[in-house]
Amino acid sequence: MDNRTNYVKVDNLPDNLTGLELHEIFEPYGDLLEMTAISQNSLIVTYMRRSAAHACKEILHNQLTLQNQLVSVEYFYPATDPGYATSPLLQGLGTNIANDTFVYNHRSFIPWNGSNPNRKRTSANAAQPTAAGGQTAAAMSAAQLAAAASQGAIPRRRSAKSSASTSNSAQPMSLRAAGGTRPTSGHHAAAPTVPIPANKSRKVVIGGQYSQILTQHTIPWHLPRPGTSVDDCAICLTELGDPANYDVHVDSIRSLSLNLCNHTYHQSCLESLLKNSPSPFLQCPACKKVYGTMTGNRPLTGTISHSILNGPLPGNPSHNTIQITFRFTHGTQGPEHPHPGRQYSASNFPRMAYLPDSPEGLEALHGLYLAWEQRLLFTVGRSLTTSQDDVVTWNDIHLKTNMGQGEHGYPAPDHIKDLKQELKGFGITEATISSHMANNPNLRANGHM
Repeated sequence: MDNRTNYVKVDNLPDNLTGLELHEIFEPYGDLLEMTAISQNSLIVTYMRRSAAHACKEILHNQLTLQNQLVSVEYFYPATDPGYATSPLLQGLGTNIANDTFVYNHRSFIPWNGSNPNRKRTSANAAQPTAAGGQTAAAMSAAQLAAAASQGAIPRRRSAKSSASTSNSAQPMSLRAAGGTRPTSGHHAAAPTVPIPANKSRKVVIGGQYSQILTQHTIPWHLPRPGTSVDDCAICLTELGDPANYDVHVDSIRSLSLNLCNHTYHQSCLESLLKNSPSPFLQCPACKKVYGTMTGNRPLTGTISHSILNGPLPGNPSHNTIQITFRFTHGTQGPEHPHPGRQYSASNFPRMAYLPDSPEGLEALHGLYLAWEQRLLFTVGRSLTTSQDDVVTWNDIHLKTNMGQGEHGYPAPDHIKDLKQELKGFGITEATISSHMANNPNLRANGHM
């Protein structure tokens, strides 16, 4: 059987683990889509990508101990399960695979209810997961959390290598942070420590000026089983390095996996990307997912505002028009610009761009304000229309600057969809835009930030 699958089955779990506790264990391997309890002590974890399920199984099986119980993690194939034909729960697995807009919320996790084993899962509207004693995690005080940890209600984890010699030294994992033990001797452990999000542990990426951002956004990469092929780094096109442990000072060949998309590169190659980046962010070369806040070099002498015009844009007969106005004055280039210290000019300003005053147009407007705040909409360089150097010019986000027909005008039925896709490439996602709208509910009426 082809062993590729998006699912892992987890057995021998302690009772009463919360959705947050489980999420902290299984989320680091990639885009976790959902967790489904199939018995009191068993769970199906669904990942967006098969590589994440593979990493979870290969690293955690027989190497994860929770409350002194050795947990089993195996591949799972729903359609081959004997109960699949009569189980709506199993038949409903994976409905969000390939849905890039779906973000899993650990609060949607439903603990096992043996009285109705074939119940369907609910979404984020489900009741909050309960901690030991039936209390919701959100309602537990700091004192109660400490008491829960001392009573063994909070899971423990440690590496397989350290379990033999440090059976009583595993650290409790709180509801907010996960701890881990490192191998007790040597730089290379026979079995790697269970990787957890670096910003939730004491482990750091060492050996470079970019250690902080790499610690935040990567997890250790581990060699596959002996005899299997090793992928190449997509940046330098050479084989991925051997040492995976964060604590091994061989960063020139150590490889790290980005913790959201699970694509893997040499640490030195990621550092090269950061070195050539205008701000401390990473953009995965394979899938373009952005880690950190991507910023550009828009001159700081500019302003953005907008107004609502009566009348529709061509192709949008049911809505008025949002007119966005950009203004710049002349200034001096900074160290982030092509010629630091030299003057730049702001020709042909103010400039306007247009969106329909529709719900979708309002979302795009918030996305553009985010792009403005991140200095992404304009840059200093050579004008494509005049070939003049050292001028304020458009950057790589395409707007409609004419209300009528033409290359940069309307009708343009796919403009908002394409604009949102461009914004997403800069890390401005649907979730980011939704958060901005919630925090700035009066933006449309105010006409500016």
